[in-house]
Amino acid sequence: FVASHTNIVVGLVETIVGLTCPLTILEYELRGDSSPQSFVGHWIQQILYWDLPHEAFIVLYFLCFVWVTLLWRWCPPTAKLR
Repeated sequence: FVASHTNIVVGLVETIVGLTCPLTILEYELRGDSSPQSFVGHWIQQILYWDLPHEAFIVLYFLCFVWVTLLWRWCPPTAKLR
């Protein structure tokens, strides 16, 4: 649970610094840096990969980080008793 929230912070820092995610680099290498050629592939790419300025993603990641932090404080995780 904590590791998944840590990924939000890592994504925020990567975006601010301007780094490309290592998994994205691996994906490009494995695909040979080619774009999808099929109709379905085109629309999936349009839905999943937004063509927004770099600053927009910084704001989105920061808002997600703030939201997760607020939720953590408002309703902290509790251990389940069996």
